Order: sequence, then C-alpha cells, then structure tokens
Amino acid sequence: MGWTPDPNGTADRMVDRRRLKRQVVLWRSLALVVVTVLATLLAMRLAGDDSSGAFAKGPHIARLSIAGVIQTDQSLLDRIDRLTRDGTVRAVLLHIDSPGGTYAGAEALYGALRQLAAAKPVVAVMDGVAASGGYMAAVATDHIVARAGTITGSVGVIMQMPRLKGLLDSLGIQVEEVRSGPLKATPSPFETPDEPARAATRALIDDLFRQFLTIVTSRRPLAEPTLEQVRTGRVFTGRQALPLGLIDAIGGEAEARHWLASEHGIAADLPVRNVDSDGTDDWVREALKRLGAGSLLRIQGSVDGPWVIWHPSL
Repeated sequence: MGWTPDPNGTADRMVDRRRLKRQVVLWRSLALVVVTVLATLLAMRLAGDDSSGAFAKGPHIARLSIAGVIQTDQSLLDRIDRLTRDGTVRAVLLHIDSPGGTYAGAEALYGALRQLAAAKPVVAVMDGVAASGGYMAAVATDHIVARAGTITGSVGVIMQMPRLKGLLDSLGIQVEEVRSGPLKATPSPFETPDEPARAATRALIDDLFRQFLTIVTSRRPLAEPTLEQVRTGRVFTGRQALPLGLIDAIGGEAEARHWLASEHGIAADLPVRNVDSDGTDDWVREALKRLGAGSLLRIQGSVDGPWVIWHPSL
C-alpha cells in the first residue's frame, strides 16, 4: 500500500491537538497540586496546627539563628526589632554558630539583642562555634547554653594586612602615594610601617579590645583568674567555659526551654516558630520547601556581583 499525501495536513493537526491536550492536562494537574498544597498549608497556618511551630498562631517562642560571618545586616536588625515589639513572642531561642565577624557588625547585633532581652527572655544556644563576635552576641542574652564541644571565647580583636613591598620590589614595581597626612591609609601593604604607624594601629586595636572586654564583663561577672585567661584571646570548649562562668549550662535547646519554663514560666508545650534572618515569612518558606522550591529562597544569596567597598590597602 503506497503513501498517500495529505494536502490538508489533517494528520499533523491531529498530532498537534493531541500534544496540546496532553500539555493542558499536565499543567492543570500541576496547578491543582500547587493549589491543594497551598490551601492545606494555609489551613494549617490559620488553625495553628503545626508541631514545628512554623505556622504558630498566637503566643509562641521564636527561634532565631545567627550563622556564619557577622557583618552589619540591617534586615536582621529589623527582624530582631520586630521580635522585640511582637506581643505574641513570649521568648526567643537564639541559636549561634558563628566565628565572629566585623567589630561594628557584632556591636550592632549585640545592641539589638540587648533591646530584645529587655523586652522578653532570650536564651543563647551555642552550636558548633560561638567565638569572638559570636560570643559577643551570646552575652547579650539572659542565659547561655552550649554543647560540651562548642568552641567559644576568643575575646579579642585582630587586624591583618599583607606585606607586598618585597614582592613588588622583586618585580620592579613601585607604588607612589600622595597622602593628606603621614598616618593616612596606614597600615599600607606597600611599605614597612614606621613606629608612628604601628602605634596608631596598636591604639586602634587596644581601644576596640577594651570595648569588647567591657561588654563581656558587664554581662558576665568573671573572676580575675578567668579574666587573665580571657584577655589572652584564647578559645575554650563548652566544658571548659562552664566552670569559668563564660556560659551557664551544657546542653542544647531542650535545656534552654527547661530554663525558660523554670525561670520564666514559659509553658513547655508552647510552639516554637522559626524566624529567618532575612525576614521571609516562615509559612511561605515552609510552603516553598514542601513544593520542592526552597532553592528559590537562596538565589539572592548565591548570585555573584560587585561589592562596594573601600580599603586602601588592597
């Protein structure tokens, strides 16, 4: 049987219609799934029926996490301010897993957390690391709980700068600078610092260190032998930190909640709601995660882009 041409293209149109019909069915099914999941999550939120507390309605405990390098983060500071003013938040569990960061960033975070702690009970739960600026955040709270193996302490300030003069000399490269004063842009990687430059840098570090130490001692009544160890800038494990008075208890969130119950009468069955530091409403985040679209929430933090930063030594 030979091939018969189809001048009207009827067969092609039938194939296209079938393909279009399958696509319509697929998209309708997907839309139905999305609507069903969102409706379920919304109902859970309105009913307050969520054991994790992500959809908690009414009184609850907020769980806020500080992780990674600490820098000045206005969105985080705003979120802490909202927690301070939120009457449904009965207490805050502050999870910390940070080695510290910039001094100004840690100082701003400390100030915001002190305002929060003045309004409602706040407990720090140290995870893997809560050192330097991370420890500064912890001492802003009313009670500090750490794991036995948590790394903490490192009360101190450090400034590091490369020395490029020898390398540039070997390459025959000279850098010419015109400064408004002899200490402008010091320390510089393009020269060996003289004594006035070293003294100015040392004075800067010493002043910040005194500020840091004042913050710690104003919040933790440390004995002089402990202060001698703290001044060295060394780190401690949670188990070492406990007898020194740097922390209050060994444990995790369960121990933190026990303290809230015993000291502030916070009900043990009060739901806990996760608070994202970027301010994203938690129920929306949970919905996207359940739909498998949680990665969309990380896009803004993973996109490469230029930094607006000034540093004369670079």
